Amino acid sequence: MSKLRNLVPATTSPLHAPASNGSCVAYERDALLSVKESLWEPSVNLSSWQGEECCNWKGVRCSYKTGHVVKLNLRGSAQDCLRYSAYRGAISHSLVTLQQLRYLDLSCNSFNWSEIPEFIGSFPSLRYLNLSYSLFYGRVRPHIGNLSKLAYLDLKLPSYNILYSSDLRWLSHLSSLKHLDLSYINLTTAVDWVHQINILPNLRKLYLQHTGLRSTPPFLDQSNLTALEVLDISWNNFNTTIAPNWFWNTTSLTSLNLQACRFYGPIPEHIGSMASLEAIYFSGNDLMSTMIPSNFKNLCNLKILDLSGSDISGDITELMERLPNCPSNKMQVLDLTDSMVSGPMPNMAGPLTNLTCLALSQNKLTGPIPQWIWSLTELLILDLDGTELNGVVTEDHLKRLTNLKILGLGKTLLEIKVSPDWVPPFKLRAVVLQGLQLGPAFPSWLRSQTSHETLMIANASITTIPDWFWVAFSRAKIVDLSYNQITGTLPATLEFMAAEVMALCSNRFTGTIPKFPRNTKIMYLSVNSLSGTLPSDFGAPLLQVISLYNNSISGPIPSSLCSLSQLAFVDLSGNKLTGEVPSCEEDSNPPMHNLNVVNLNTNNLSGEFPRVFQTCPNLVFVDLSYNKFSGDLPLWIGVKLPYLALLRLRYNMFSGQIPTEIGKFQELQFLDLAHNNFSGSMPNSLVNLSAMARTSGYSNVLGNAIHHRQGPILYNLVYVDINVF
Repeated sequence: MSKLRNLVPATTSPLHAPASNGSCVAYERDALLSVKESLWEPSVNLSSWQGEECCNWKGVRCSYKTGHVVKLNLRGSAQDCLRYSAYRGAISHSLVTLQQLRYLDLSCNSFNWSEIPEFIGSFPSLRYLNLSYSLFYGRVRPHIGNLSKLAYLDLKLPSYNILYSSDLRWLSHLSSLKHLDLSYINLTTAVDWVHQINILPNLRKLYLQHTGLRSTPPFLDQSNLTALEVLDISWNNFNTTIAPNWFWNTTSLTSLNLQACRFYGPIPEHIGSMASLEAIYFSGNDLMSTMIPSNFKNLCNLKILDLSGSDISGDITELMERLPNCPSNKMQVLDLTDSMVSGPMPNMAGPLTNLTCLALSQNKLTGPIPQWIWSLTELLILDLDGTELNGVVTEDHLKRLTNLKILGLGKTLLEIKVSPDWVPPFKLRAVVLQGLQLGPAFPSWLRSQTSHETLMIANASITTIPDWFWVAFSRAKIVDLSYNQITGTLPATLEFMAAEVMALCSNRFTGTIPKFPRNTKIMYLSVNSLSGTLPSDFGAPLLQVISLYNNSISGPIPSSLCSLSQLAFVDLSGNKLTGEVPSCEEDSNPPMHNLNVVNLNTNNLSGEFPRVFQTCPNLVFVDLSYNKFSGDLPLWIGVKLPYLALLRLRYNMFSGQIPTEIGKFQELQFLDLAHNNFSGSMPNSLVNLSAMARTSGYSNVLGNAIHHRQGPILYNLVYVDINVF
């Protein structure tokens, strides 16, 4: 009965008259229950969706006057936005019964790659529509253009090319639109996008990040975007000069994000007339090794200036003299990371007295750190990593930075001298001190910093780690103590740490390998003196990278590796492993589709060519050399491994003929079969290995594999997973 009722228009029968006193309308309650039924695994807990009074259900709001549902909020959690595989069901057509809806939020659900339904454009009163992170697929329905009262539209995606829109003409009917987010939607063919956006006179916020846009007009005959405050067209490949461009005449802007747009040329002087600007993001462009314009100092409302990786160059003192120097001093974030500024730091803070973030890493800055930096009491982030700054940093300097969350002084000429019992007033979430001479003892002043998420103290001449280390940093997500000279054993309590990335390679650890922390994704323990057998269960189901090469590990490779469905990189070379490689043929083991690199060279492994590789179609790098493998090479080798770029089998006991199927490798650049027991003639199919004719280095896939082998790849410090703002 309820299904038939949903097909009847809401305004055609007295049976559908709203209940009195603002209580729930019966046919709308039925529609909501149909929606609940269609979302068989809803992101939002809908346990309250029972009983007669639907206006009190979670996520539902009704009009006090009519009882009609006017708001429906089924937004998932932030975690749901990232759980792309969690299928939630489909949107029931019953939703269209809610004709008085003004607010609809279905974001952070997974609608299983279905298309946006046409009926989504059938809500004449709708002001707010949020379908972001919901895994719709295909074309953006132009029917959305029927929502003439819409003021807020968010369709952004978790990744590019899931949704597309050939053009944006459907926007022409949305004259009330104030907020538009189409980030990660494929707009490659929307060549006239600026003019189609320009017909939205009330638009205040526009987000078109990573949409495949390629063109941007230098001028508009008449700009209607007089209310536009936020413009984000970052991560698009415009490949043109940064000026002239249509947006330089949009003087109402408070935020301008041009990050990674492949703009080039100097920043125009016209920016000085955009006095409303509060945030500028120009990172990742080629600004022609020029200084910022002198009239930057007119931008008295500027709070955030991000020029990282933009090839801005010149003397750091001159650059700071061109920053806004106004009575209010609103500047909070200055990021010049990986630019080309140089010279000694200026002696005066100028307009930077209220900074919360000062990021100057990877520049050619020289001399000591000036005193004014230690007086920035609001500072949350201080990143001077990779500069040529020198001098001594004492506790008298550091103790003034009471709000500090991120400290990056690594790869400099600085020395840190503090008393062993000093307790800092701040609570760091990330510290980067790699390359400083901190040893031989681990810095005891870090013991109180138990809120760490990132600890990077590689190559610091540390030889011992105190017992309290493993407890004090048990909540850290990234731990890098590589390239020190640390002795001792790994604790049995390692598994109770929260680390997702651990780099303990190139030290002098001894003893056996304990279980890994459960959340570990990347583990580097190579180049130590670890012995004994591998753990029967690594205890880390999310493991992606395991690097244990150049130790003294013995015994077999445990079959528990077969259960690691995310595994991409395995390097167990240079050990004393014996036995056969697990075949992983049990039904309970998932296919290892993510596996790219397997390096088992220089062990005592035996058996036939590993059968497990049949379920690893994305293998790029296989090195089984210097072992005792035997038997014929399988005929499936050239079919099941289409992306293989390196195959190294030297110094084994393989026999029989080299299969002609080996000539099917389209990506193979390196083939080493020397010192085996092959017989017969060389197959003529080897002439088909065209990738071997490459004359300039490795292919991308092979280059990435080799780069992993060279050492730990850790995350960039600044702004990564550290929400300090």
